[in-house]
Amino acid sequence: LNHLQHHKPDIILLDYMMPGMDGISVLKQIKANPALRHIPAIMLTGEKSREIIGKSVSAGVSKFIIKPSNQATIISKIEEVLKIKLD
Repeated sequence: LNHLQHHKPDIILLDYMMPGMDGISVLKQIKANPALRHIPAIMLTGEKSREIIGKSVSAGVSKFIIKPSNQATIISKIEEVLKIKLD
């Protein structure tokens, strides 16, 4: 989160399970910050529960990817969110 104060990425990839703070908590902080809320986020996680998916969507996630996943799926979701084609 500190890094985002000085560097604004085009997209953020989050895992739900992270040390110290879960991905939904991080996403809520990002979306609460006017300087960051426009940055789209994709949640990558092994969590398949509807509750976690629902909380992620409510927090503002753009896409949700269940792990394990493959490179093609991840790139496809990034392309969808950014509305671009990656090579």
